[in-house]
Amino acid sequence: MTSKQQGFSLIEVLISFILIGVASLGLVKLQIYAEQKSDFALHSVEALHFAERQMEYYRTRASSVSGAVGLIPFSELNEANHCLNIASSDPLSGLSGSAYAMTCEVTNAGGALSGALKNITVTIAWQDRMNHVQNIYLETMLSKYSEFD
Repeated sequence: MTSKQQGFSLIEVLISFILIGVASLGLVKLQIYAEQKSDFALHSVEALHFAERQMEYYRTRASSVSGAVGLIPFSELNEANHCLNIASSDPLSGLSGSAYAMTCEVTNAGGALSGALKNITVTIAWQDRMNHVQNIYLETMLSKYSEFD
């Protein structure tokens, strides 16, 4: 007697399970990659906020007028205590709950205006979820001869 039942063979079912498994692994890998990149983006935005705040502090507080209250004499910008989070020994913490470390470097720029031009670099570092140190930095130059003095 001949049977005319239609169905899937065992080999067809196994091949389909293998294809579904490979596709699922690819989607999991894509999800992990997207999560790592979004985590890095969040930390980068927070770190950029801290670096911009420090740059603005340097820009608004530097003054060629000596003895002005609340201002930093231009010649003293390279002292470490003007980096905002060094005065308080706590690391910076953002909305994500991560700790950020800030380092500030102020050097004299060379050339004819060696005493009147400072090179400022602010670096913000943090550890990602894989315990790799990530960092961003902002760099600018600040002149003693500001338009506001």
